[in-house]
Amino acid sequence: MPAHNSEPAGSLRLAGRVVGPDAQVIAGAQVWIDSLPPRTTMSASDGAFEFEGLLSRTYEVRALAGDLVGGPQVIRLVDHGAPMLIKLREGAHVLVTVVDAMRTPIANASVSVVGDDSAATTDAKGQARITAHPGWVAIEATGGDYAPRRVSVTSASSGTTSRITIVLHKGFEVSGRVVDQDRNPIPNVRVYARQSSGWLPFDDAEKETAVTDEGGAFRIESAIGMHTFVAIDDEHAPTMTSNFDIDRAITDLEIVMKAGAVYAGAVVDADDKPVAQARVYLDTMGRLGPRRFSAVSDANGAFEVRGMPRTMATAYAVSAEAVGDETMVSLDGPTRAARSKASSQANRSEIRRDWWCCRR
Repeated sequence: MPAHNSEPAGSLRLAGRVVGPDAQVIAGAQVWIDSLPPRTTMSASDGAFEFEGLLSRTYEVRALAGDLVGGPQVIRLVDHGAPMLIKLREGAHVLVTVVDAMRTPIANASVSVVGDDSAATTDAKGQARITAHPGWVAIEATGGDYAPRRVSVTSASSGTTSRITIVLHKGFEVSGRVVDQDRNPIPNVRVYARQSSGWLPFDDAEKETAVTDEGGAFRIESAIGMHTFVAIDDEHAPTMTSNFDIDRAITDLEIVMKAGAVYAGAVVDADDKPVAQARVYLDTMGRLGPRRFSAVSDANGAFEVRGMPRTMATAYAVSAEAVGDETMVSLDGPTRAARSKASSQANRSEIRRDWWCCRR
């Protein structure tokens, strides 16, 4: 789900408590919820935490406190119900050693888990220890004027420690601009410098490397080796460049974005009445791998999802009372600006007649 999408404020509240392996309360734990945008809070002295302004939908919640991790736990938030209990357990640890091309340790380098708030700084030996949920994780190291490097590692099981060495090299500046098909500059595009080695799938939760200015220009301080560059905004189709080797400074990289697909319609119930605050999901598959787009229906049940790739998608809607059937949707059509009123209404009619009708 695009991390930069946002959802309207809801009226529901999720409260809970964080406890340790022996059921003692944990104060100062970081607690995350996958709202749009994601939010975080700290548990109080009695382990309590809460999130307000939530919608009636399914959320994923997780927690971290030192070497302890909890979740992810999935909760269907329909009303103010019983408090959630997150029980922490010992996490999986990764000992990261960061060195330069001569195998000299790099002190004060930043080591982080991609898509997570787990981070640490290397000591004089170039070592840092981080804690993550067991399983596959991507770890990134940055330091000084070295180019960032990202590697994948399996963090094994709870309580175990994996070891990995990351070699950093001096990088080169990369700059350019992002334009549309008519060569008009596109501002506020999020540009991601993606290393091409290893199995590192794109994750919408990660932070962009650069953002284009009003003239569509961007600048990346340091990169080296085989890379692709990804450009994403909330209007055009996500774009990925070809794979190429950065072995010198690049000042003229141009990324061309095509018009994105737009899908609009209405969510209705079994009686053909509009459903407000329903979450509409579209799951797509493209060069960036599986991605999820979403929108929330307004008071009239209307919704609109923009900036998607022109491909096939699986779509469905979820409300507080019901879930719509999944259906395949073709996004390889004209842009919204080119749609006629008749075709738009026909699209809405099909939505109402088929899967948007939430069956109880």
